[in-house]
Amino acid sequence: MKKIDLVYIIEDDVVSTFLIQKIIDQSNIVEQSITFANGLEAFNCLTEQENIPAVIFLDINMPVMDGWEFLEAFDEFPFSKNIPVFILSSSIDSGDIEKSKNYERVKGFLTKPLTNEKFLNVIEKMP
Repeated sequence: MKKIDLVYIIEDDVVSTFLIQKIIDQSNIVEQSITFANGLEAFNCLTEQENIPAVIFLDINMPVMDGWEFLEAFDEFPFSKNIPVFILSSSIDSGDIEKSKNYERVKGFLTKPLTNEKFLNVIEKMP
């Protein structure tokens, strides 16, 4: 299994963030992960271009800057083309799933909770 340098977790729910972090840590394939409580925090970090992630797990419904707004802003970065985004949401709304397909960066729509199996499937599909 390939090693992943950095993962972004953009999630406002503390419990979900904890569970995602635990799964990532137990995988032993991720060197580092950074958590953000909303899209704006992640966007500001990307602006610095110091910690560019290999993959992003993105919640949709968050305060300040939600997942859709983050995706719109994320497209402005030239390096964003190389970073797969996986939406991780409790939404089972087919409208959200269809909307996610409008974004080139979104490589998958996963329903919460993230499991070891879902996480490993995502990593295996990465280029």
